[in-house]
Amino acid sequence: MMKSIALWLVLMGAVTDLLGQYFFSAGASMLHVPDWDRTIRYYNIAQTWQDEDVLPLQYGYHAGGGFSFLLFQKPQVFVAPQMRYTRWSAGNSNTLLSLHQLTIGPEIRFNPRALLFGVESAGPLGPRWYIGVQSGLQLWMPRIQRNGEWIMYDEETPYRPLSTRVDLKFSTGFHSLQIGAWVLTPEISAQLVSGTELYDWSENLLGQNIIGMKNKATSGWNFAAGLILSKLKKSENWWDRPRGN
Repeated sequence: MMKSIALWLVLMGAVTDLLGQYFFSAGASMLHVPDWDRTIRYYNIAQTWQDEDVLPLQYGYHAGGGFSFLLFQKPQVFVAPQMRYTRWSAGNSNTLLSLHQLTIGPEIRFNPRALLFGVESAGPLGPRWYIGVQSGLQLWMPRIQRNGEWIMYDEETPYRPLSTRVDLKFSTGFHSLQIGAWVLTPEISAQLVSGTELYDWSENLLGQNIIGMKNKATSGWNFAAGLILSKLKKSENWWDRPRGN
């Protein structure tokens, strides 16, 4: 995975020099998957000797990067290929749960008014307010630690199964402030998690799964809020007021 990330960064830098602006993002994430939460609640009920419950996997952080470039001039539609890593964790003095997600894919950014009526010029990042739609590849990896040691399938194989899923993310942001050659953009997003399966997760957390707890999410969302820093080319102003037809 690290080699893939390094290759992505190299390609991002090369393409950005030719096409557009690169950016970095970071923020907080909140995961809402009732099926996975139910398994953790059952684990707490079964472990009556524990003084402290394990909370559901809800709150985490994310970081990522990518580049954006203009796809269509008049409606000011931008494409932003990007990669984002998210980690959630929860636990107590005996058990630690962690969940890792890597999302890779292109995001389409547009302003509804510019899309409908057209804008001749809106600066290198497009209209200040945008809506984003992304279809991306999600890679998920859960891990379980008990009494300071990671759970293993056997003596040589750690429990860290990798599952993949293609789903949608919806976002909205506002290009707010220039700091030197950088533009600061607050953004919120909601990513669909439905259909994602954490293989053998209930079996390894509970020690068995005779009651049939679901490892596949029948429904779920990953809500996120964060900041984006976009690096602009020196020859361009960060914002030009849109000019109509």
